[in-house]
Amino acid sequence: MRSTLEVTLPESSSGDSSAILQRVSGTLGRNLTVIEDLFGVRLRMVQNGIEIHSGRPDQASRARDVLDRLMREAERGRAYSAEEVRALVGGVGPEDRIGTTVTGKLIQPKTRNQKFYVDSIRKNDLTLAIGPAGTGKTYLAVATALEFLRDGRVKRVILTRPVVEAGERLGYLPGGYQEKINPYLRPLFDAMFDQLTPEKFMGLMDKQIIELAPLAYMRGRTFNDAFVILDEAQNTTPPQMLMFLTRMGADARMVITGDVTQVDLPPGALSGLVDAEQRLRSVPGIAVVHFDPSDVVRHRLVTRVLAAYQAGGRRQARRRG
Repeated sequence: MRSTLEVTLPESSSGDSSAILQRVSGTLGRNLTVIEDLFGVRLRMVQNGIEIHSGRPDQASRARDVLDRLMREAERGRAYSAEEVRALVGGVGPEDRIGTTVTGKLIQPKTRNQKFYVDSIRKNDLTLAIGPAGTGKTYLAVATALEFLRDGRVKRVILTRPVVEAGERLGYLPGGYQEKINPYLRPLFDAMFDQLTPEKFMGLMDKQIIELAPLAYMRGRTFNDAFVILDEAQNTTPPQMLMFLTRMGADARMVITGDVTQVDLPPGALSGLVDAEQRLRSVPGIAVVHFDPSDVVRHRLVTRVLAAYQAGGRRQARRRG
């Protein structure tokens, strides 16, 4: 049974109704799009209000609660951004702030799973983050690592990932060692450059306070007083994962991220991330965080693409069964 609810401005409202509704809907209606995607509803602007249409009354009710909050705040002149609406739905508050970008934009979790992820990193010596692309696994890990560095909780930040090509054979790469590995480490550079100026980043690199290196260069090392991030861990083998895990030294914090649906190892090879999640899920001091398409904070179409591929995978599995 379909449910239709309506959120309207109170009759006592003294503000300009069109301006209030504009603040509620956000720039180009992005706030409403976020609510539609998060709750699976359809919203329609009506005179002095917004209609909510949904096949699930519980989701329509939750969407109404969020719109009620936005409406009250809009009457006071407060305008939420689309990211703030995501954070509001996820139960994220000011205390969850991690830092700011180089342009002054607030960095904080935007969904419940992202909040659980950041809380897990702060509380546990080792956190495994597993989920699809675009859910903030790497970005939030880098942001939290820089938070630990600012607070003096670690002396170094080390970022690594296995050098594995994503379904292609790139062949010989020109240049020296750094030029050869830079394409593989580029996502980590991107996360850093969003949060540090190039001058600050290069200064910390020169002092070896921040280090980016392929996983193969981790063997034989021990990381003390360091925040270590292993990215794209689905492309490790179990021996590589064990090697990495045993690098942990005194006062170290480790985060391992990956998407087990995008394994680029040879066919039939076991992913070290899959193996580690099965072995470590019940070990005290280790947190395992799972993300799903609802946590994607990229373009809204990414969420729909992931859902379509997941549905296709389930249909194929049923046919094979």
